[in-house]
Amino acid sequence: MKRSFNHILHNMGRRCGLLSRSLFADHILILGGGRAALGIVRTVAHDEVLRSRQILVVTKRRPRELYDYIFSHLTREEQGQVNVAVMYGERCHDEALKAAKLSKASHIYIVGDDADADRDARNVACWHKVRDSFEMQVAEPSRFPWMRRNEDNREEAVVQCHLYLYDEVSVKLFHALQQESHKRVETTVVSYYEEAARQLLVNDTLTDQDCSLDRGLITFDNDRYVHLIVLGMTPMGCAIAATAAQLCHFPNFDETSARPIRTKITFVDAQADVLMNQYKARHASLFDLSHYTLRTSENDWQTGRPQAEYGDFLDVEWEFWKGSPADDWVRQLIVQYAADERQVLSVAVCGMEGQCNLDEALSLPNELYRVADDYETHQNIPMVYLYQPEEACLAKSAHDDILRYRNLVPFGTDEYSTLAARRRNGARQLNALLRKEKNQPLSDFVPSQLDVLWRLLSFDEKMSCCYFADALFTQLRGLASLLPQDGAEADERLLQRLSHMAQSRWNMERLFVGCRAMPAEERDRLNAALQSEDEKARREAKIQCKRNCNHLFVLKDIAPYQTLSQERKDDFKVLYRNIMQADAKLVRTIQSASTIVNCRKEDEDAAFPGI
Repeated sequence: MKRSFNHILHNMGRRCGLLSRSLFADHILILGGGRAALGIVRTVAHDEVLRSRQILVVTKRRPRELYDYIFSHLTREEQGQVNVAVMYGERCHDEALKAAKLSKASHIYIVGDDADADRDARNVACWHKVRDSFEMQVAEPSRFPWMRRNEDNREEAVVQCHLYLYDEVSVKLFHALQQESHKRVETTVVSYYEEAARQLLVNDTLTDQDCSLDRGLITFDNDRYVHLIVLGMTPMGCAIAATAAQLCHFPNFDETSARPIRTKITFVDAQADVLMNQYKARHASLFDLSHYTLRTSENDWQTGRPQAEYGDFLDVEWEFWKGSPADDWVRQLIVQYAADERQVLSVAVCGMEGQCNLDEALSLPNELYRVADDYETHQNIPMVYLYQPEEACLAKSAHDDILRYRNLVPFGTDEYSTLAARRRNGARQLNALLRKEKNQPLSDFVPSQLDVLWRLLSFDEKMSCCYFADALFTQLRGLASLLPQDGAEADERLLQRLSHMAQSRWNMERLFVGCRAMPAEERDRLNAALQSEDEKARREAKIQCKRNCNHLFVLKDIAPYQTLSQERKDDFKVLYRNIMQADAKLVRTIQSASTIVNCRKEDEDAAFPGI
């Protein structure tokens, strides 16, 4: 019956707005009919709270066409759980937003239409209209008598607005924005391609099949390292490389050793030389500090090193191969790396056409697909990640039913995933721990306080907490044998290693969002001034640091761990000590994990219950 009713709605096209006056309130509004809309509908279908709400999609596509596309990709069970209507409209036009009852929506997703050439710009324009609309409600409540109120005549829950962006430059700009001042809207910025990469690479369990980059094989006492080979410098390829660079920081890295063990990320593309220069220009501050190599054949390469004035302390290095997986020298190198027990090798096929990706993946060297019968155990076998933007049924069948392709892992389709919600909850928990005062019990924090603390953050701080939450499981797993048991105090050796990894990850995060390191000589001078007994010198140094950060995006703490101030090192240690002292249920919430090795058993009365 639901589906028949929705057909009546979307067949009316523009006239849908006439019926929406009485039909839509406290609904889920999706602005744009892009592929992301399907993933949102699936998420709602699996959410016991949200599935009871009407979903309205506003799109420039033909309403019937989009409606049929969405329902054809849902399972029978999912179809029965959601109530979807589609109406024609432009998401940036006031009349379309009014007809869609924007002001009565509880959740708003600004995804845009796939055909828009300037999708990010239009999505941001739509976001401004959404915020302005709700701001007007607060400023002039008499004009909005239908605005929901609670028993104390105060506004009810903040509207959740998810802004989807598709270009990494667009996301980078949001890192520079200040905290939101709007009382009714809480914005979450979603980088579409990075979100797909996170669903693949962010590991949050020890019980499910593990296809993460490290696969639990890298610990503080071995010499293994992650090597990710990305076939295609496409938006998806760049996103998976950036995600890997922020996740892969391990306890066996020591920048002071003669041959530091670094994560290696390799791009393979027929235009790698040109695209490398573009990539370096886009991330100039990162490559000022990075080792990188351009290969045009097996025996012809050029190398680049970190600029001497900054130092050599990053734990990720880069390679660019000008070629394709069909070239003999590329295939030979892949085979050689697959046989190297020190490398935890993954190959990501990241072209923008799903069928072409499948063809390329199945044409990779046979050595990548020699999977043993006991695949489920933790062995150092390569992984092949296969980007399937539209439909992954064929690739999934190969993975599920053919032993040879058990290590072929499709990703990128708009499947249902709980990662986004778990990631947001974990980031909020981390934010509370960062602000926890000494000796303050964890039970002082309740979910409503977590929300208040979260809304005080800028966009950049929110994203930073999310990135931290993404990497935490990998960090803890690499030190599993050192984690305290039964609530014991974490020892100094463990905290030192965790702090070192946290600094390495933070360095990479800041460089990717456009911040720059400070030359070592200037950094040392500022650190000396900040620790000086001369109050004037300390004050001037603090002013200079703030000016460098806010106006030049230059940070003195993008630096080797050994050169950090004791105060910054202690901040990291306090954070990890709080995590170690927390109940295992808290650790699992932060990690989005069902089990953590050597953490104590779950307590029913744990602080920080799941939100």
